[in-house]
Amino acid sequence: MDEKKKVKSFRLTPRGIELLEKAAAASGLSEGDLVERCVEAQLGRVLAAVSAEREKARRALEAVLPRARAKRAPAGLTKIQQQ
Repeated sequence: MDEKKKVKSFRLTPRGIELLEKAAAASGLSEGDLVERCVEAQLGRVLAAVSAEREKARRALEAVLPRARAKRAPAGLTKIQQQ
């Protein structure tokens, strides 16, 4: 299937551009094809890592929020005993 290509631009560091140019020359792929393959190969791993980082930050925030601590029941007490 021949998909119609769309244009998207990104700003890369000089080092990133150099790596991309060298990799494209070494592989025989265009820079765009090389970027697309790298994205497809790594996207799942990157998203999983970002999700784990966000969850860790959320837990850290909940630990310092006063209202989050106030809603927790003391250890060993049931809901009925609290009333």
